[in-house]
Amino acid sequence: MLTRNKMSNTARRFLQAALAVSMLALVLTTAASSRGSHAHGQTACEARTTLHSTGFDPAHVACAASHLRVTVVNESGTDGLTLRMKRMGGDVVREDQVPAGSSEWTGEYDLSAGNYVLSEVNNPAWLYYVTVQ
Repeated sequence: MLTRNKMSNTARRFLQAALAVSMLALVLTTAASSRGSHAHGQTACEARTTLHSTGFDPAHVACAASHLRVTVVNESGTDGLTLRMKRMGGDVVREDQVPAGSSEWTGEYDLSAGNYVLSEVNNPAWLYYVTVQ
């Protein structure tokens, strides 16, 4: 004789809801733990600055992490920026072209400990200082 496990509709719905909540919690936990981390597992330093016609505001960031993600909001009135990240007294790390019409740009850099400067090539007085500890 076959015996069927009889489960009420209410109990079945409760288990389905509990499973759905558990899955959602897992997804949210995974998303939260990956935010602010780099693909190589290191923590990212998140920085945001606004570029005005007088320069960057704020004009400095200090990071404990070597992976920097910096967002520049362009309110300078200048279209088509050229942003250059350079080690202070050293070599250019990278130069990026920000297309005309872009109001916001995000760049990611892997930097060793030291002092750096992000500048707009055509406006040498616009400087954003980066300290990586």
